[in-house]
Amino acid sequence: MARVTEGLLYEKADRAMHRTRNTLLKNQEQAISGKRINRPSDDPQGMIRSIGLKHKVNRNEQALKNMELANSYLSVTDSSLGEMTSVLSRAKELAIQMSSGTNQAPEAMQAVKSEVDELFFQAVQLANARIGEHYVFAGYQTDHPPFDVDGNYYGDTGAIEIEVQPGQRVQFNMPGLAPFLGVEEIPNKNRELGSDRGPTVGPEFRDPASIVAHNQGVDPGENPEAFASIQSNTGVNVFAVLKTFSEGLATGRTDLINESLESLDQAMSQVSASRATIGALQNSVISNRDLVESQQVTNKTLLSNVEDADLEQVYSELARNESLLSATLDSNKKLLTPSLLDFLR
Repeated sequence: MARVTEGLLYEKADRAMHRTRNTLLKNQEQAISGKRINRPSDDPQGMIRSIGLKHKVNRNEQALKNMELANSYLSVTDSSLGEMTSVLSRAKELAIQMSSGTNQAPEAMQAVKSEVDELFFQAVQLANARIGEHYVFAGYQTDHPPFDVDGNYYGDTGAIEIEVQPGQRVQFNMPGLAPFLGVEEIPNKNRELGSDRGPTVGPEFRDPASIVAHNQGVDPGENPEAFASIQSNTGVNVFAVLKTFSEGLATGRTDLINESLESLDQAMSQVSASRATIGALQNSVISNRDLVESQQVTNKTLLSNVEDADLEQVYSELARNESLLSATLDSNKKLLTPSLLDFLR
């Protein structure tokens, strides 16, 4: 019969306690973290799935933050355009009143001119709307007011976009060109971005048709028919319309007042069209946000299924392994207690 030495007993007892302690440590980690996987060795395949799902969750979290910012931008833009419509509507009411011969006394015209000038000031303020420190109608030049006190444009045509889905981007700003100046483009750059801040659309381009004609190389004097065609397909400069109205009131020129009345209708339609575009962009952002939120719930559920531990089972195993370790220590203490006879063998 083979003799079992004290060294062999000690070695086997040590290995048994080491295994029990490792199992107990793993139970304790799972109980503290609530996670089934705390390191790659716990479940290599599960860890790979967990990393992939975490990447999707983080990407969606950023997308939701981006869409929250975009929705704020679009809400401020929509609100500003709505208030601009009210300003133009009031200006039209005044123009209708002053186009009548009974309301053209100098005192009446001066009083209305003061109100129209105030409406012009309100229009410039609305065109310089901002969220935080960012001007919403400035294109990429969000750190500077897009319009000065005379209605000259200092922004650009930059369309700011966010990624709402992999490979899918949505614009969430509207440069001030379309709603306030009635054009989609600016004259060939009078300045390079980042250089001296001269206006990109100044007083020499008050008429939107002149901007388009300038870019197309059409001289209104030499080719009046082509210029008339351009005029029929362009909008109006909201600020120029209000200034023309004010000038007509200041000089008593009814022709300018009547011209403003027609232009104000066009200006209101122009702002309303831009507002409809903003509404479509906002609907796109909201629908994508709802979709991403749904994906986020699914991804978090899948991640929980992969990572999370069954705490009821963990606590049960923790108690069992604590009892097992205690019993192992007690039995080993009795089994490995040395005596004088052990040393004499």
